[in-house]
Amino acid sequence: MPDLELIHLNGTSYVLPGPTNVGMFVRNGKVFLFDSGNDKEAGRRINKAIKENGWELAAIINTHSNADHIGGNDYLQRLTNCRVFASRVEKSFIESPEIEAGFLWGGYPVKELDNKFFRAKPSVVSDIAGPDVILEGLDVFPLPGHFFDMIGLLTADKVFFLGDCMLGERVIEKYGIPYIYNIGEYKKTIEKVKTINASYYV
Repeated sequence: MPDLELIHLNGTSYVLPGPTNVGMFVRNGKVFLFDSGNDKEAGRRINKAIKENGWELAAIINTHSNADHIGGNDYLQRLTNCRVFASRVEKSFIESPEIEAGFLWGGYPVKELDNKFFRAKPSVVSDIAGPDVILEGLDVFPLPGHFFDMIGLLTADKVFFLGDCMLGERVIEKYGIPYIYNIGEYKKTIEKVKTINASYYV
């Protein structure tokens, strides 16, 4: 992840753009981080952006468990002892990333496929996030399809963080066919997103 420039979107909602966009929602100087990039270095840069603004990391909320979305968890959790939120199914993958590697490749991966892009370091999920869980100024939406139990986060500032629910042209051009775990659920999720009013969709 290259050096990140924090972009203000609306109210106290921000994004750190990169290969995986990282969201921030700030309440009383405390940051709720949406995903954590793909590795320890991403975690370092995220921590730097938080410290430069005089904030404190309260929690990481993972949209889903793919390695490029949870790769900074371990570093940030060890550094700050922050809470980590995830949906019930994704929790298992975050705490035991070897499950995801085995699932994606149908067995233990060969050496060339066993790297940080497919297997993050494990982190501890302290809280289950779902529609019935009220977080400060956040609404949690189930967005299954791309992966088992992905969630999206709508801030009080009307900024909707979608995880991998929507993929940009750059990603489609690079990979051709994106990974979708459940096509039927993915199509339902796309229709659901159309009905949710937001000022920004990340």
